[in-house]
Amino acid sequence: MHFEIERRFLVRDESILKRLHIRLTLKIGQGYIAASDGNVVRVRSTSWSEAKRTYHLCVKGRATDRGMPEVETEISPEVGQDLFSLCGDRTLSKFRRIIPYRGSLKIEVDQFHFIRNRATDLMIAEVELPAVGHPFKPPDWFGEEITGVEEFSNFSLATNGLPA
Repeated sequence: MHFEIERRFLVRDESILKRLHIRLTLKIGQGYIAASDGNVVRVRSTSWSEAKRTYHLCVKGRATDRGMPEVETEISPEVGQDLFSLCGDRTLSKFRRIIPYRGSLKIEVDQFHFIRNRATDLMIAEVELPAVGHPFKPPDWFGEEITGVEEFSNFSLATNGLPA
C-alpha cells in the first residue's frame, strides 16, 4: 500500500502558468462513487492527448501519521465509463500541470474547470513529499496552505462544491 504525503496550497495568480517550466499537462476527470468512515472510492480518467486515455479506480483511507493510505489500479475504459455513471454530479474536471521543483520534487498545479458540473477557476498546487516531515519551502506564488482543510479536498469539492 502506498502512503501519500503531500502539502496543498491555493495558487495566488493563474498567470504564473505562463512563466513556469511545465513538463507535462494532463486532462483529468474524477468521480466519487462512495465514502464511509474516512475512506473514499473514486474513479479517474487521465488524458495526455485525444488518443491516450487511462482509467483508474482508487481507494483512499483516512490520514495517519504515515500519510494518506492509497490503493490504485488501472481499469478498462469500459469499466471506467460504467463507474463514472455511478457518480452522479459528484465529479470534477481539471488540467494538471507538472512542474519540476528543486531536485526530485515536483509541483502539480490543478486548474479546475468544472466542479459538480459548474464552471470554476479554482487553482490548487500540491507537492508530494518523500517522507513525513520532509522540509519544503513553498515558492512565492503559492498562496494560503490548505493541507488538511476538508472543504478543499477533491472529494469535498466534488460532493459539496466550492467552499463559501
